Parts: sequence; structure tokens; C-alpha cells
Amino acid sequence: MRKDQGSYQENLDANIHKKSIQSGNDGINIISDVRQNIATKQIGGAPIQAESEFHPGEGDHLNGGSLGDYFSEQNNMTDTLQNTSEYSIQGELYSCIEPIVCNKSNNNLTILVTGATGFIASHIVERLLLRGYKVRATTRTKSSPNADSLFNFRYASENLTLHEADLLNSECWGELVKGCDAVFHCASPYKMDCNDPYEIINPAIIGTKNVIHACCMCDDVKTVVLTSSIAAVVGAYKDGKVYSEIDWNDDCDPNMHPYLYSKVEAEKIAYKVVDECRKSLNLVVINPGMVIGPSYRDEINQSVQWIYNMITGKMPLTVDLQTGWVDVRDVAEIHIRLFESGNVSGRFICIEGMYTFLDISRTIRHSLPQLSPPNHSLPSFIAKVILPLFASKNERDFLKMSLGKRILLSNGRVLSHLPDYKFLPMSESVKDTCDCLLSRPEIKR
Repeated sequence: MRKDQGSYQENLDANIHKKSIQSGNDGINIISDVRQNIATKQIGGAPIQAESEFHPGEGDHLNGGSLGDYFSEQNNMTDTLQNTSEYSIQGELYSCIEPIVCNKSNNNLTILVTGATGFIASHIVERLLLRGYKVRATTRTKSSPNADSLFNFRYASENLTLHEADLLNSECWGELVKGCDAVFHCASPYKMDCNDPYEIINPAIIGTKNVIHACCMCDDVKTVVLTSSIAAVVGAYKDGKVYSEIDWNDDCDPNMHPYLYSKVEAEKIAYKVVDECRKSLNLVVINPGMVIGPSYRDEINQSVQWIYNMITGKMPLTVDLQTGWVDVRDVAEIHIRLFESGNVSGRFICIEGMYTFLDISRTIRHSLPQLSPPNHSLPSFIAKVILPLFASKNERDFLKMSLGKRILLSNGRVLSHLPDYKFLPMSESVKDTCDCLLSRPEIKR
């Protein structure tokens, strides 16, 4: 990179700010005047209102188009398919049916997906295969049920190869990225608590550095899509603040919040490596909120664990926590669409809307009345006192920073680049998540 160009992130931030001023709305994509509507409208989600007035599935969604319709026509090069893949959750089947268009010309493109057995990455792998791409997938070990399940995807037998890789081993990535047109770097630990914080921090930061450095050294790779998190955007909640891509979480300590710290520093190291890259490498960063939805894995991810606790009676009361939520299928789709759009770079907050845990719980109750999730939230002042009895240290610290506060997250940048995109309604995501969980043998319906 030429020295007179400035850093990748500096140029990105300046560009976002410039566009914000030009649009007259400070970068917040809210219909009509933001000051008038800030109390009742939020990006991609339901209006802020008293929880007793919450109506599941309703709200201000700022959406258009339909999921999975990126390629409406591809002349003679396409076959319209119906994705009827069935995946096993502890022996039960859950079907995900939606239209996907296979573009045969994509067969000339190879994409590497790291951490391919992960919750988000497995959905990305499936959608890339359905679009006709050749997929090179990495996992820590090939001898696992989660790895085997990737070959159940349509076109996996001819277009998927699986490779073992260690994020901390810098030497293995050069060969893995060779011949790839793009790399989707999804591999990173996601757990809020551990005995040694560097069990989370090192794979996230060093792994990101190793993967992106290998991409910089390889002439084949043109684009890296990095899976980050809103944890890299939002730290201690500032009541009433609207957060966008220009915000960074500056409140996390590696010992107190190792997961949050790992996401922030992994993003920063990604920009640093790209800045120092000997060639032009396009970096797209996806910052999803709480990711829920049906899973191809036996393990339950951290976000879905909250819903699992709600429907199994392990959470008799919710905590008064509001955050951005999104379906895993949307997250996967947006990874791919932004890559396919070709000219985008930088950060993209990916949420359907802002909801409290009680909103989610009441959506479960509305969609699946046979279940008995919590119907009330524990007052925050009480929660802060009793949290040490139930939550892990890192969960306690995170909740104390955010309990009882209301913020907004802007997904305006996603919608400005994908104006016809329509997020799955949260009511549908919650129901599909519960249906998937209810197929597990340990849960009695």
C-alpha cells in the first residue's frame, strides 16, 4: 500500500462519515427525520415500546425483496433449484426450504471457508455450494460428525474439499489459500467464559493475522470476508446511543471480557495486515448481532443457548437486556451477497432488529403456545445482586455493562449496498430456532 493513501480503516471511516454528511442523516438509515423518530423507530427492528405492548413479528423492518433471490436470471447459465436439504440434530430432521439459484459460471471460482463446521460458516458453505462455487473448507479435525455433515449438502460430493488446519500454525495457510479467489474467515472461538482468556484471544487474533497474511502473499486471493461481531462495535452500553460502523468497543479488558476483546483485536489486526499488504486486497467485515436460527451442528451456540434455557425452564425470568438479533441464514446470505457485489469493503452491522430478551421470550410464547418461556424480566437492580450466584464471571461483567439500557444499532450500510434485501422476520427466526431445538431428544415437547 502506498504511504500517501492513509490506512485502510482511516479511509473507510472518512468515507462513511462523508456519505453520512451527504445523506444528511449522520449515517443512520432511518425513514424520515432521525430526531423525530429515534424514540419509536430503529434500524431493521421493532419500535421501542413498553414490553407489555410488544407484538411478535411486527415492527419497522426497512426491508424489500426476498431472501435467496440475488440472482433473478442468469440466462442459459443457471438452473433454478429448490434447496430441500435436511440436516440432523441428534437424530431428528429439520428441513430448510427456500429458492436458491445455481450459477454454473461460479464453478470457475474457488472460495476458502475457515472454521467450516461452525454455526455461521456451515450455512455459508451450503449456500456457496448451491450457487455453484467450489468450496475449500477448513476444520480443526476432519474426524467429527460436524465435519462429516458438510458432505450432506447438495453438490458437496463434487465441489467441496475438507482440510485440517490450525489457526495458530502460520505455515499451513499459504498452501490452503493458493488457487482461491476469495477467503471467508469465519473460524474463531465463541464462548463467554473460560479458565484461560488466551484460549479465546490467541486463536482469534493470531488466527486472523495468519489467514489474512497468507492471502496478502497469494496473488490468487482478491477478497477476504471476515466474520466479526457487534461485540467489536458496542462496549458498555451508552443509553440512547445509536451505534454504526464508525463505532468501536473500547471498553473491553482481555482478562474481564476475553471474547469481546478477541473480536475487537481480531478486526484491528485484519485492517493492519491489509494496510501493510504488498498488493490490493479487498476486506469486507460482517458484524452480526445475536445469531439464532436452525443449526447443522450437534452443539448449541452461545446465542441459541439463551433460547434453549428459555424453553427448558432453566431461565424462569429473563434479564432486562436489549441487543441486536439476526437469523444465521441472513448472516450467511449477506456474507455472500456483499462478496458478489464486488465493489464493497469495510464493516457491515448485520441485524434484523433490536429486541429485549423478554421480547424474544414472548415471541416464543406467541409462536409455540405449548411452551412456557419466561413472561417477566428480573429487575436490573436485583439481577446485579444475584448474578454472581448463576452467571460466569465474564457473563456477569458483560450484563452489568448493559442491563436496563436501550441502544440502537444501524444496519443502514447493509441496506444501502443491498437495497432489495429483506431480512427474515424475527418471529420466524425464533420459531425455527425453537423447532430445531425441540428435535433434540433431551427436550420433552
